[in-house]
Amino acid sequence: MKRMSTTIMLLQASLIVISVVLGWYVIAAELRKPYIIPTPYAVGHELFSSPLLYIENTLTTCIEAVSGLLLSIVTSFVLTLAMYFYAPCQRVVLPLSIIVKATPVVAIAPIVAIWFGPGQVTKVLMSTLVSFFPILQSTHDGLREVPDGPRSYVAVLGTTRFRDLRYVRTWFAIRPFASALKVAAPLAVVGALVAEFVQPTAGLGTLLVRHIPSADTDVIFAAIACVATIGLSMYWVAVELENRLLSMAHLERNELDNNG
Repeated sequence: MKRMSTTIMLLQASLIVISVVLGWYVIAAELRKPYIIPTPYAVGHELFSSPLLYIENTLTTCIEAVSGLLLSIVTSFVLTLAMYFYAPCQRVVLPLSIIVKATPVVAIAPIVAIWFGPGQVTKVLMSTLVSFFPILQSTHDGLREVPDGPRSYVAVLGTTRFRDLRYVRTWFAIRPFASALKVAAPLAVVGALVAEFVQPTAGLGTLLVRHIPSADTDVIFAAIACVATIGLSMYWVAVELENRLLSMAHLERNELDNNG
């Protein structure tokens, strides 16, 4: 069933991509202004005429985004555990995380660049800052929102907070965490791109910064296609990870909904 659903999802995604490309071709052909909207053929020709350029920059942005996402997962777990074992931490962690989330990314990026200097460290940190809040908030909520039945069972046993976390609360936090990961994965790409705008040394954001002023739409659309590929790939990996986590924990979505 899972393989069938995955196949159907891939077919649906393929049909959407084909429809978008066909619509794009029709609009570009009718408009006949390649400096505004190039044809899919022109973008494809640009990609295949300089494959190393786009492969190198795509890998750079992908590494930054994946590293930022992994760091955001670790950071969120540490902060969530701190709030679980020491409740007063919530008064500091949650307001600060909301402030970071509410502050425009373009306002934070220059400060991070000044503090940590040029290089991938700044870009990874920006990716982390943009993507960690959904994971933090969802995982924190998942640990708190345990159904009355398991909570009463734990209370009767009189177990420790650590065992309560390990044997009960962790399993109810899996689904919120996995759902948040699907949101955070594309956000990590956005954070990496914004950092590349501020520090245009390498990556797809650098290509965009260098070619936007000259309105080189072939390169711009090719870079956007690479960005979209990274975002979709990371989202697909997050979906697969969600399925595996739920399977490992022997939890079904409908069971969680009934217990919630």
